[in-house]
Amino acid sequence: MKIQQWIQILTGVATVLGLFFNVYFSYHNKIESDKNFKIIKTKYKQEKEDRLKEQSNKVGVWLNGEVKMTDVGVRNNVLYRVKISNQSDLPIYNVFIFSTSNRGEGNFEDIKSAFENMRTKVTDRYFVWKQNVPNGITELKLPTQGSASGGERPAVSILFTDQNGHGWYRNINGRLSRHDDYMKKLFKWGLAAPDYKLDI
Repeated sequence: MKIQQWIQILTGVATVLGLFFNVYFSYHNKIESDKNFKIIKTKYKQEKEDRLKEQSNKVGVWLNGEVKMTDVGVRNNVLYRVKISNQSDLPIYNVFIFSTSNRGEGNFEDIKSAFENMRTKVTDRYFVWKQNVPNGITELKLPTQGSASGGERPAVSILFTDQNGHGWYRNINGRLSRHDDYMKKLFKWGLAAPDYKLDI
């Protein structure tokens, strides 16, 4: 075989290898580009969520012991002290504090079940409404059903609106979820702030 033929063969092989490596590196670069895009997209989504939750993440609520019956006379329920912590710089609005059961799953719908249950009893409603709660620690008293056999005891959750008009629910387990329409739902369930009107 002549040298010229060998050169042609080697040139062809080099061309094929060049195409192969070109395709390989193009594919590899695309995979890396897609991977980087997903990372950036996930990071952006997380940062957006963090900004959205900037105030709501700083709001919590907990029960702080029973009120002695000698302090406040209450019939058919047990009063508990409640603390609301708002560690943001601004108030929260349309705040509802609910007493439910520690046996609940912590779902938003637990409020509806608790309200339907309280309507069947001659008792104070197991919630407190505050038009706004300033930053810092706010203390109040909340009617509950008290404890029962089998380890059941009161638990507390909170609904509120942040500075940007977003609604939030922190359940009995401390988990935070967004519910911008909570006022409408409460209104339909027959439970809403005194000055709330549903826009038709």
